[in-house]
Amino acid sequence: MANLNACEKLVSGNVRTAKGRLVWPYLDKPDAGRKKKGKDGVERTVYKVSIFLPPTADLTVLKEVANAAAVDEFSLEKLQVWVKTDKFHTPFLDAYKVSQTERNPDGWEWAKGWTCIRLETNDKPGVVEANGVSIGDDYSGVYGGRWGRVTVSAKAYPAIDGGK
Repeated sequence: MANLNACEKLVSGNVRTAKGRLVWPYLDKPDAGRKKKGKDGVERTVYKVSIFLPPTADLTVLKEVANAAAVDEFSLEKLQVWVKTDKFHTPFLDAYKVSQTERNPDGWEWAKGWTCIRLETNDKPGVVEANGVSIGDDYSGVYGGRWGRVTVSAKAYPAIDGGK
């Protein structure tokens, strides 16, 4: 039985996150306000979701895989310089700060101490129930606040603002 409070590395090399709360999901239809270039160089709208992971979640495996991807892409020496000069942007964000939006400037009190990871893709993601069966085209059970796990592949890339 899987430990739902820990991330696990899969045979594919992807990582399944610990159980967290899905926030701002655009999985049924892409977010019309956000575009990203695909592998073919064509700009498309993206499917996206943020997952807020509780303080009890063990993120060790996910952080190791993310760090390895960053080292592979940029080199350890460059990363060390960027970290020292505050030019490195980690994907592991403070969920409470992320929850502080223009519409909700006070943020969600419950998110203090939680970690947010923002995920996006050009390809429509598959969604499965806890028993591993695909939900098909019925996304009615996928909504903000729902608990779930997300399977991710770690990528490192230069940020648009010049950070990494």
